Amino acid sequence: MMVEYRFYIGMVIDNEVVIGMGKCDCDFEDMSLPESVGESLRRRGGIEGLVSDLPDQDSIKREVNLHKALSDPNRLKLLHMLAISECCPCVLKRALGLADSKLSYHLSKLESQGLVEFYREQNWRIYRITEFGRSNLI
Repeated sequence: MMVEYRFYIGMVIDNEVVIGMGKCDCDFEDMSLPESVGESLRRRGGIEGLVSDLPDQDSIKREVNLHKALSDPNRLKLLHMLAISECCPCVLKRALGLADSKLSYHLSKLESQGLVEFYREQNWRIYRITEFGRSNLI
């Protein structure tokens, strides 16, 4: 059985996630596959069924952005510190040796992905890790 299927191709170009569609005609029944793979594909409705279960483009973009936020060593250190204790920026700055602008940039990346949040206590911003942020730590 010949199946035409579409698939997503994701790449980063100039710091932007670009998701494209591809198309392939494929008859997996004629492919030389391990028996367990062939059986698994048959249960899923072939390659078309497998591809149809992929997340949509917006979900893929969100996941890419999350992984990008987690891919920086300073941001991971910030997450681990905030998993241990709530902190104000002055403590985070001194602990990591970052300039104000760098710290602000990293915190905003973590905030934008819902990994950290802050609350105000008088004139202070106090940062803390969110449950989502905690769930993304190893």
